[in-house]
Amino acid sequence: MITIRYRKLASGKYSVFLDCFDETTKERTYEFLKKYVTWDYSQKQAIALEDKETMQSIFSSVDERNKKHTLNDSTENVNKITSILAFIEYLHNKDIATYTVTLYKYLKIYNPTGKDIPFTKIDEEWIQRFIDYCKLNYSLSQVTILHSQLHLIIRKAIENGLTVNGLSVNGNILTAKTVDGLKQLTVSHPPRQEPNYLSKNEIELLENSTVVPNVSVKDAFLFSYYTGLHWKDVKELTWGKIQLTVNRSKTVNSLETVNESESVNGKTVYSLTLLHLKSEDSYTIELNTKAIAILLQYSKDKNGLSNNNKEALVFDKLPNKPNTHTKLRLWGYQAGLKQDLSFSMARDSFMMQSILQNESVNTICKDLGIRNKDRVKFISEKHKSYDNSTI
Repeated sequence: MITIRYRKLASGKYSVFLDCFDETTKERTYEFLKKYVTWDYSQKQAIALEDKETMQSIFSSVDERNKKHTLNDSTENVNKITSILAFIEYLHNKDIATYTVTLYKYLKIYNPTGKDIPFTKIDEEWIQRFIDYCKLNYSLSQVTILHSQLHLIIRKAIENGLTVNGLSVNGNILTAKTVDGLKQLTVSHPPRQEPNYLSKNEIELLENSTVVPNVSVKDAFLFSYYTGLHWKDVKELTWGKIQLTVNRSKTVNSLETVNESESVNGKTVYSLTLLHLKSEDSYTIELNTKAIAILLQYSKDKNGLSNNNKEALVFDKLPNKPNTHTKLRLWGYQAGLKQDLSFSMARDSFMMQSILQNESVNTICKDLGIRNKDRVKFISEKHKSYDNSTI
């Protein structure tokens, strides 16, 4: 039996996950869907308009999985399975590779009839057609995920003694469970491009600009530049997300003072704990003095941040996203820039300044909350003059 559960995040939204209970083994597992809604719908009947599409897809998926005939026992003959969707369902019923529900969904979309796809049709040409189709219709990151999951399912099928037509091991048609030598599936990546970032002089133009259409937009953009935060993280930043600790081994800066007694013996460190994009995993960054100065401007307690309402937004005067970006572009041109400003540009500028200051790739990725280091490493190697062994 699968039950939909909700977990409240620091942002105020709810992460939807599945509570999967196997009545045969009496074991319980949890499956995080990486889907986010505005309410806990186990407590609320009416679904908000912005959550309707997400919840309908979840309800449909759960209903379908609950209606599936559960395999009676672990001795059922997997060799009776002849198609990929049925095999994925078999794995899911066994609580194996349950995250391949993404591949399951997109395979059903790819097949015009919505029917299952026999393993006899899945050769290297079919795989390439599927990958090409995904590249035309989905993002590169999504294609990479689908490619990886497809490769995994094929390997699992072979390991279970199933024959996948057209794929070979060491030049021979597959007839055994071995997967040694299985040809790697590949997804061609477009060439990496230089980030669209602001120079030091352009940043100084923005910092010193006096004609500003919206002060909150200016401060939010500069805060993004000083911290490397996404637009969403800046927009949803609350006072409760900011942690204050005192490092007794350092001297306090006036911008960072919480109170006089703390300033005597140590430095107050301001940090933020954030969630990786579309993930339940968190990372922590330490704020620099310029970011702290902006926070203090918005704080009710000008000597610190501890007396603010924890649930209140820091940039509570920001307009909605379209108006924010309209004001942002207008401000950029009024300040003397010749290109459209965006929050992604602020984040890339933070990255480039870190690279030009000879920060390591590991440090930059940690500060930006980036897991895949390839892009940062590529850009860093182009701009750093010292030996790559330090990267």
